[in-house]
Amino acid sequence: MRRQASTAPVGPMKVFPAAAGNNRKRIYSIKEVLHRSLLLSRVFWDPGMASRVGIGLLVLLTVAAFSCVEAGKGIPALWVFGDSTVDTGNQNYITSVIKSNYPPYGRDFVPPGPTGRFCNGKVPNDFLADYLEIPRPVNFLSQEAKGGRILTGVNFASSGSGFLDITGLLFGVMNLTRQLDNFGKIKKDMIAQIGEAETERILTTSIYLVSTGSNDFVNSYNINPILQHAFTPKQYEDLLLSTIETNLKTLHGYGARTLYFNSLSPIGCVPEQLNFFNSKDGACLEKVNGPLKSFNKGLQDLLARLRQEIPDYNLHYVNVYDTLFGAITTPEKYGFKYGNTACCGEGAYNGLPCLPAVSKQCDNADEYVFWDLFHPSQKTYEMLTNDIIKQSGL
Repeated sequence: MRRQASTAPVGPMKVFPAAAGNNRKRIYSIKEVLHRSLLLSRVFWDPGMASRVGIGLLVLLTVAAFSCVEAGKGIPALWVFGDSTVDTGNQNYITSVIKSNYPPYGRDFVPPGPTGRFCNGKVPNDFLADYLEIPRPVNFLSQEAKGGRILTGVNFASSGSGFLDITGLLFGVMNLTRQLDNFGKIKKDMIAQIGEAETERILTTSIYLVSTGSNDFVNSYNINPILQHAFTPKQYEDLLLSTIETNLKTLHGYGARTLYFNSLSPIGCVPEQLNFFNSKDGACLEKVNGPLKSFNKGLQDLLARLRQEIPDYNLHYVNVYDTLFGAITTPEKYGFKYGNTACCGEGAYNGLPCLPAVSKQCDNADEYVFWDLFHPSQKTYEMLTNDIIKQSGL
């Protein structure tokens, strides 16, 4: 059941009339929207009953604000799929040991406080939505994911999930298959609200972000002898890529046309792995990073092939690996002081979980590439999001 949750701050909005494709005849001012909504409310409600006029106006304003919201950059919505790198609170509604709804998480968020983000502040989709000047996607499991609010984008991400259904299964996460199924439900809700034509317009002109896959390695294959016995590293990579191909085609069938796909990160450099393998010098672990680099190459090839097979599918590979690797190994070049040590945690490199009251915390998270044992800081996420924007030409 969806429960009430607070909405993240949204960027400035511009209101446009519904139209086919990207054609926009004119921009309506808030005054005009109010005027038109008032006139419409008098049609559907008894003008002699002030309370009903007020309710009618409120309903129509909601429709005007959400069903016709269009970004200053022409993007109507952002749809997000993935793991803890983009989860903004769905995990709060799931019975799971994977949680970040406690201090000091969110200490640099506005307003400060834990939100369900595995970060001290904002994550990539927050920055991307703000840049596009659209509301930040509402969490699917939130009570707010209904009505006009879903028309500007929904976040389906679940911390601990991966490409494979088995990944995170024991932790009670929403795997990617369920995330896509939930997107199908949202599409049906949209059609019921605004019809098939307008739903198709929104979905085909939106942006889609996929950020997941690390858990398929570090929390699954790398520590699961059964999987290692069943699949060679190359066979496992092929299994992942085959699953991704199916998922991408499913998204295209739902209406996705412009999608940004984050590469895997250099997990062999994160504080948790350095601590786990008892690294003496803090150098990145090639035995962990090697398969990830191979996967990233396979992912690039897959996206290139799909672009040829499906010409109207704009699939963008976002090279997170190289940027993050550079920041970790040469932090000063990227504006950081500490590359392989987390701001919050315990043990070597602060590679143990960030917990309230007991964990060490740094004073300034902006000096650190990592916020906790696995996850980048807000400043790092901002840097990575800027890469998405630069690489895509948004």
